[in-house]
Amino acid sequence: MGTQPSQKQCSMERAMELLKAWHESDKPFFTKKDLQDISNQLTGRYSTRRKSDSKRLVSVKGLSGSRSTTIQERKLRYSCYEQLVSAVESRRIELAEAFFPLQIEHFMLARTSDAKQPTSPDSPTMMITHRSAVQHSITITIRNRIEEITNKKIQCYAQDPCYTAVDTWALAQHGCKVLEDPQALLEIDDDCVLFSCCPDLLLKEITVDFARPAMLIWDRVVPGKILGRHNPNIDRVRNMIENEYDCYEFWGIYGAGRGPFMANLVVYVRR
Repeated sequence: MGTQPSQKQCSMERAMELLKAWHESDKPFFTKKDLQDISNQLTGRYSTRRKSDSKRLVSVKGLSGSRSTTIQERKLRYSCYEQLVSAVESRRIELAEAFFPLQIEHFMLARTSDAKQPTSPDSPTMMITHRSAVQHSITITIRNRIEEITNKKIQCYAQDPCYTAVDTWALAQHGCKVLEDPQALLEIDDDCVLFSCCPDLLLKEITVDFARPAMLIWDRVVPGKILGRHNPNIDRVRNMIENEYDCYEFWGIYGAGRGPFMANLVVYVRR
């Protein structure tokens, strides 16, 4: 089961000190080894036939120990240093949770009974569908172009918790394999092209901890303290971009507005 700091052992001030010390040491908050372990556990749980109400324990490693949690529907939650500190200060989490950048949450995605699509009565469905189509088209086009240039077969992966069976089938027709969280993150390495638009997880920090991809296509990283809610430009991200990558405009139409996404996408090429 491992050990973890308890509220009796650790005050708020001590928790903040420990988090700051870990952050300033440049130690990674996420490692491929730990994420691979989570992936192996989750894959084992869901490949085994069990009753839906049976307990499934998954062990999660933190910064100073480990903990086990019972899961029903899997959803991973990733938290960076700034988010952990903010959560501790506002008392949104227990002190023991402050040392777990990666946690498993109980999650159930509501879907309509007929179309098997995620329900979203208040969202502009057509706009979201259009943006999604453009994103996937760009991904497949980039893959095809790299194959033409290198004369090599390039594997293409996609990850989104909202993918349906139809989405998975459609992408497979174009040679794009859908992976579950966190399997797609484990494919990040120095040779990949990483394309991401408005993710709801800490993709930038995870990327910094895992590798230096050959090319990054994501929203612009600008100087200053821009936290964001899901994928903040933390100092480690800014340092990586400023010191190791060159930036290129993606659409060339920034003077007239954003590209066809709700993000200021640019291309970063490793020097």
